[in-house]
Amino acid sequence: MELTDNEVVKVRAIITAVDNGKKITDLPPATGGIESYKIEVVDITGESKQLNLFSAI
Repeated sequence: MELTDNEVVKVRAIITAVDNGKKITDLPPATGGIESYKIEVVDITGESKQLNLFSAI
């Protein structure tokens, strides 16, 4: 099976994203109050959503 040109572009974009990804230990420390931060949550369907960290506590 040969990939189309569009599929090749997508695969290259995925590889670039993976290569440029960061681990949590690579990220800078958070500063300031928790009310300004958002976290990712996943509902029971598996869909990702954002939530204010202060509301989650």
